[in-house]
Amino acid sequence: MKVGLIIPSNDCGRWQSYYVKDSKPYLLSTGEPYNGPGPQDGMDNHIFRNIWNRVFLGEEGYFINPAQGIIDVDLDVVFLVNETQSDPSDFVNAVRRTYKNATIIGTTKENIPMLQGKEVTRLEKFFKLCDKVAIQFKE
Repeated sequence: MKVGLIIPSNDCGRWQSYYVKDSKPYLLSTGEPYNGPGPQDGMDNHIFRNIWNRVFLGEEGYFINPAQGIIDVDLDVVFLVNETQSDPSDFVNAVRRTYKNATIIGTTKENIPMLQGKEVTRLEKFFKLCDKVAIQFKE
C-alpha cells in the first residue's frame, strides 16, 4: 500500500517533502536521509513525532509539501490536512484530480474538531469533501 500525507505549505512549517523506503525517510529532492527539520522531530532517521509518522504506515510513504511540487505516484491512501483555508474545495479537488485512485482521509494536525465557532465550521466543510475522516482526538 502506498500512503501519502499532504499538508498545505502554510500549515507544515519547515518540513520538506520526503519519502519512506524500508522504514527510513529520505528527502524527495535529493534522496538524502531525512530526520525532520529540527533535532527533536525525528528519532534516529527512523520515526517522526505526531502526524508526520503516518507516512511510515504503508510499504511506501510520501509526505508532500505542495510548495515543493506534487509528485507523480499512484497513492492508495492520502491523509489530507487543511486547517487554515476557509474554503478547502480547490485544495481537495486538486488532490483528487492528481491522486484519482486514492481514498482521501481528512484529518487534523493541531486543530481539535470538537471546539466551537469558526474552527469547527471550517473543518466540517473540509471533512465533508473527504472520503473518510480520522482524527486523533476523543470526542
